[in-house]
Amino acid sequence: MLLFEPPEAEVMHAGAVGMMKGNKNISVLTTYADVDSVVSNTASEASTNALEKSLQNVYANAGVSGQLFAPTGS
Repeated sequence: MLLFEPPEAEVMHAGAVGMMKGNKNISVLTTYADVDSVVSNTASEASTNALEKSLQNVYANAGVSGQLFAPTGS
């Protein structure tokens, strides 16, 4: 049993695509089947790690602790 008829699903899909059109990192998938998504965070994790290492290098070269400017604990 379909919850929505195909023409209704098409209109909802078009609306979702319209809402997300400004974000190039999102794709809209409309289906009547079960879907599993595979997410890879390696690119974002790598850029975050590189940024953190660069920032640590700046503090090390300056001879100060990064905790003075951006504490990570209480």
